[in-house]
Amino acid sequence: MSDDAEVDAIRARAKELSAALRGICSDEELSEAKKTVEALRNQRDYDLMGELAEVVSRRDPKDAKNRRLYAQYLIDTGKATVAMDVLQLLTRRLKKDDPEFAEATGLLGRAYKQLFFDSGDKTTPVAREALKKAIVAYRGPYEERRNTWHGVNLVALLTRARALGVRAAADLDPRPREARDGAPLRGGARRVPADQRPHERAVARRVRPDRQCERRGGGECETGTLA
Repeated sequence: MSDDAEVDAIRARAKELSAALRGICSDEELSEAKKTVEALRNQRDYDLMGELAEVVSRRDPKDAKNRRLYAQYLIDTGKATVAMDVLQLLTRRLKKDDPEFAEATGLLGRAYKQLFFDSGDKTTPVAREALKKAIVAYRGPYEERRNTWHGVNLVALLTRARALGVRAAADLDPRPREARDGAPLRGGARRVPADQRPHERAVARRVRPDRQCERRGGGECETGTLA
C-alpha cells in the first residue's frame, strides 16, 4: 500500500470508528479507535484526531494516553490554554511512576513553550512566566527518567532564558562543558556553591548539543542533549 493510500485508509477507518463509538460499539472497536487516534497524530491529521479522541473520551474518560493525545491535538490546533487544563487535571490523578505522567508533564511543558514562542513580545511578564513554567515542566521528568525529549527541550529553553535574563533553574547550565569555567566532576557535571549561583555562572549538568532530538509527542524538539 502506498503512503497516500495508507493515509486515506486510516482516515476512512477513523470516520467509521467515530460513527461506531457514537452508537453501539464493541470493546474491540474502542481499542482500535484508541490506536487510530495515535495513527492520526502521526500523520498530523488533527481535525479527525480531535474528533476521534473526543468520542473515545466519552467512552473511556479515564484513559490517560487518549487524554494526553487529546491535549496534544489542542496544542497543535492553537488551543494551548485548554490543553493546559486537560493536562493539569491528568497529571494530578496519575501516579509519578506511571509512564503517562512523564509524557503528560512534558506535554504541559510544550504547551507553556507554545505560549512563550507565540508571544509577540518575549519580554512581557506573561511570556517570561510561561518560559519559567515550561522549564519546570520539562525538568522534572528529565531528572527522573533521563528522557531525551524532555532534556533537549530543557536545554533549549534554558539557553533562551539565559539570553533574556530570565532567572529559572539557576543551578543548571545549558552551555557545552568545554565552554565553562573549572574542571568538571566525573560524568561532566559541576556543582557551584550557593553563593556563586547567579544564573550566568551556575553549573549543574553537562550539556552536549550534538545530537538531533527524536520527535516525540508530536512536538518539534530542539537540537541538543543533556547527559
